[in-house]
Amino acid sequence: MKTVYLNEDFSQSSIQLLSDNKFNVVNTANTDKIRNQVIAIGTKVSKPVTRNMMEKFPNLRFILTPTTGTDLIDKSFTTVKNIKIISLRDDPKLLKTFYSTREIFLWLLLSIMRNAHAGAISVDKGQWERSNFVGTNLHGKRIGILGFGRIGMQIANLMIGLGCTVYAYDNKLNLKKIKGVNFVKSAGELINSVDILSINIDDADSNKSFINKKLLKNIGPDGIFMVNTARGFVVNELDILWALENGKILGYGADVLNGEVKSQVWLKENQLWESKNRNKSLNLVITPHLGGATKENILKSEHSVILKFFQAYRLTKI
Repeated sequence: MKTVYLNEDFSQSSIQLLSDNKFNVVNTANTDKIRNQVIAIGTKVSKPVTRNMMEKFPNLRFILTPTTGTDLIDKSFTTVKNIKIISLRDDPKLLKTFYSTREIFLWLLLSIMRNAHAGAISVDKGQWERSNFVGTNLHGKRIGILGFGRIGMQIANLMIGLGCTVYAYDNKLNLKKIKGVNFVKSAGELINSVDILSINIDDADSNKSFINKKLLKNIGPDGIFMVNTARGFVVNELDILWALENGKILGYGADVLNGEVKSQVWLKENQLWESKNRNKSLNLVITPHLGGATKENILKSEHSVILKFFQAYRLTKI
């Protein structure tokens, strides 16, 4: 029986969808009995799909991931072995209905600008010290959107509604006339022109360490608040720490970190996490990649890639 190995938890509804279409579903890779039957691996954002894992299944033809990121999949191996990756990038129509990343963006922004997160923690500890958590107004601020794709545009619309002036830069787009958005000619000009920076560039290899000390030196004398909901590796985290410690970045909110789940000890080795735990005074708030993590999005995403898997399977002779 054709088998789908789930590397991470999928909903019972998705498992039932696979079963109803006559696919066996397993969640262990250590069973020799099924290794020749596995034609697909289902994965998400918490566990890497390595060459060693894929080599266990000689008839593997598909990787299903209900996410937009594929950086945890060894794509050099899937290319050589002609293993098809089916992801949310194959369903742009569905992606346009997802707004959850901008919600996490706003929560992170309010946490570093209004000290909402730290204030709530203090109340949990039995404290009521309003004066310790005086923040900064959001209304009236200038926000820069670095990367004006789907999420960048959503954040722009949100911030316009909250009374902010929006600037944007995207080196892949020639966008000059969008109501309410002021496009600038470079990332350096953007970072020098705003009070807040939202990082929304994609996961192209060329964007590795895009945010670095050279770019951060363009920050104006008053400093900026910064939120990253894109990918951890698009910033040089040592340079982010340098900017935090030198007052250039007034607060940094991250829903992503460099090296996510690449090893069992990756978090303790992460420079931002280690610095936050060593220096509690840093205005640094980190969430565990919650951008798309809502019940509604997860179910729709799983079903989307499974249905596309059915289509691809029917077109493939296995």
